[in-house]
Amino acid sequence: MLNRARAVLRAPRVASARCHSSINSFDRTLYLKEQPEDSVFKSLENKQNLAFETFVAGHRPLFISNPPLESSNQVSHKLTDEQVDSILDELDCALFKVKITEIADYKSALHRIGLGERLDINLDSVKRKRKSKMNKHKYRKRRKAQRAERKRLGK
Repeated sequence: MLNRARAVLRAPRVASARCHSSINSFDRTLYLKEQPEDSVFKSLENKQNLAFETFVAGHRPLFISNPPLESSNQVSHKLTDEQVDSILDELDCALFKVKITEIADYKSALHRIGLGERLDINLDSVKRKRKSKMNKHKYRKRRKAQRAERKRLGK
């Protein structure tokens, strides 16, 4: 009986190691109590998780668990080479038209903000400057190599 009373009155070692002062024990009790804001945060977190899950569910491919039933009237969908070529040509044509409209939209947007012709001129001047810098770099490198070779040969 006496041993049971001591076991009940004795604090667990983990709790006694954590609570060295009354302030720490007070903090611990606050930590253990559920604050009123906690329920608000949990509901907000649940709403965010629900929104994320619905987004993922809407954008993932649909998998059917049961295999489709085999029908007795199976139709072969084999295409001839001509049919495949015509389909690919139509796809190429459609993609080309989409690309042209994207380029046209891009150029019209540039003209609207006033960067139509000047952009090409600026790019040309940048190319010229880069080319002159590269030429200068090449000649400097070549001269350095020739100088080192002359020095090595003793001339």
